[in-house]
Amino acid sequence: AQDESVRIRQAAQAQLEALTATAASRDGAVTVTVDGSGALLALRFSSRAEDIPRARLAELVLSLSGEAAADASRQVRAVVEPVTAAGRAAR
Repeated sequence: AQDESVRIRQAAQAQLEALTATAASRDGAVTVTVDGSGALLALRFSSRAEDIPRARLAELVLSLSGEAAADASRQVRAVVEPVTAAGRAAR
C-alpha cells in the first residue's frame, strides 16, 4: 500500500509540474498561459491586438490571466484530491 501511495504522489508531482492553463479573448487578440501556480508563462498578441487601445489590452491581459489561473487552480485540485484521499485511506 505504501508503494502505491508513493507511486500516486510521484504521478501527481509530474502532472503538477507539467500543468498549464490557457485563456484567450473571444476575438483571439490576446492569449495567456499560466503554470499551476498561476504564474504567467506566455502572453501572445495576434494582429487583431493592434486595433485595441492599450488600456483595454491591459484589462484583457489581467482578466484572462485571472481566468487561466482559476482554471489552473481547478486542475491542481483535481490532481491533488486523489493524493490526499490516498493519504487518508493509508492512515
